[in-house]
Amino acid sequence: MKHHIPIVAISDNKLTFTVGTLFVNLLDTKHKDTFYDFFAVMAPDVSRENINKIKQIEKTYKNDCSITIIKMDNRFDNISNNTGYIANACAYKMCLAEILPKLDKVIYLDTDIIVFDDLSEFYNTDIKNAYIGGVHSISHYLYRRELIEKLQIPDLAYYINAGVMLMNLKQIRQNRIQTKLTQLIGTYNDSVDQHIFNRVCYGHIKLLSPLYNIMRTTDLSCSERHQLIGVNPYEYKLMQEHPVIYHYTGREKPWNCFDLKYALIWLRYYKKSPFGKDRLFLESCHEMNQD
Repeated sequence: MKHHIPIVAISDNKLTFTVGTLFVNLLDTKHKDTFYDFFAVMAPDVSRENINKIKQIEKTYKNDCSITIIKMDNRFDNISNNTGYIANACAYKMCLAEILPKLDKVIYLDTDIIVFDDLSEFYNTDIKNAYIGGVHSISHYLYRRELIEKLQIPDLAYYINAGVMLMNLKQIRQNRIQTKLTQLIGTYNDSVDQHIFNRVCYGHIKLLSPLYNIMRTTDLSCSERHQLIGVNPYEYKLMQEHPVIYHYTGREKPWNCFDLKYALIWLRYYKKSPFGKDRLFLESCHEMNQD
């Protein structure tokens, strides 16, 4: 008997190839008895050709997954966003309780990640009545004085990265949290969604193991930062060497920078996906940083 795990990914047309790569990655690392129910939430500019490529994965892995394409409207096209690498389409994740009314809990994944293991244990984590579960963003804690004031919350001890989340859609619906989330869209031009999730869900956030979101931009030099999440630097280093999910936080991604950690693994999944014949314009991260 297959165990169904619902997983959501979001994209605009520019990055649809990363959705296909992620789905193939997930399917190649899952257990035999896991069945992934994928929900691809697509911005209105996503082409029919790219949608067909995503659906092709369902045909290739017909016994291991289902893929539902959800085409969205352009309600978030003009929100303020000066990040330079985070698409406005990320705002759709704040609408998932509405978009997926029959689901009580889902895994949400950004597409700039690599998955190394089955996600059943992650999905089955009991987050009780929390609205969301995620991994503490240690790098943001460095700016806690500024962010506490900006977000109007007491502290950043439970500030999570919103790129990998276990979302309790049932609780979000029951407490009408979606309205509070969407009302703040566009408030922070340095964060499309993450600041908003952490502000609105404060007090109802479950911290999860760093294994489920090892972030590239996390600084390992200060032990105090890792003690915040109950992990000493040595343990965290071991986790970083054997993550369940590795996340390319920051502007450098494996599709534009070939010498990133695990980039060749990501490229292998990309080549195996229906998008694999398209050309990527890779360059050295060192060269990028000279700009």
